[in-house]
Amino acid sequence: MKTNIEMLSSLNTKETLALDIKDLKLHELVNEHPAMTEAEFERLKESILDIGQLEPILVYKGEVVDGRHRYWALEALNISEVLAKEIPSNTPLDTVKEIVFSSEIRRHQTGTQKAIKAWMYIQESGITYREAEAKFMTSRTMISACSYIAKTRGTAILDDLYANKSVSIGKRTSTSLRTIQTLIKEEEDRLQEKRFSKKRDMSTDKAREEAKPYMDALTKEPLLVIECVASGAYKLLRERE
Repeated sequence: MKTNIEMLSSLNTKETLALDIKDLKLHELVNEHPAMTEAEFERLKESILDIGQLEPILVYKGEVVDGRHRYWALEALNISEVLAKEIPSNTPLDTVKEIVFSSEIRRHQTGTQKAIKAWMYIQESGITYREAEAKFMTSRTMISACSYIAKTRGTAILDDLYANKSVSIGKRTSTSLRTIQTLIKEEEDRLQEKRFSKKRDMSTDKAREEAKPYMDALTKEPLLVIECVASGAYKLLRERE
């Protein structure tokens, strides 16, 4: 069985075709990948306008499976001819997915996007971290960062990072998975320290309040007070354990 890279290499040797944009439509597979920002899309249009379409889109049974932004850019520029490479129609859909994923990952996905895609795929398919590392060209450390963020803050943050949106944690923002993980850990540590400090302060105040009657009575019945204080202190220490 061919690897993803071998399948892509095989496609690269195929003849590039000039297809009429009106004869094409988008396959649902194109939605598996993160969208360009408005600025990125504008730069793509400018590039195509200046030097033309350099990289062919991938077409499967008359549908675009990879290259929707190039397709949209050509459409917006009223360019009717699309450079494309066709995946053989007898290719199984699962194989087409592998080709598309490999093409997208090798082309322009960031390290953050690769890791999030790998983590999402692990949840969906149940593959191991090692398999996901190889499939999505990422690392176990990056995938673990996704898991940590999902457990502590939910998946909405991962959705935003995958879409290349800035995420705010406290007063800082970032589009980096590892940076967001670090910021969340720092915030969790501060909250834990705050909770511990508050509990400690409350315990001290309570102890002082309970000790006041004994301090007042100390001059009258010192032995009895000492016994009560010792008993109360012992009980308080046991509660804190």
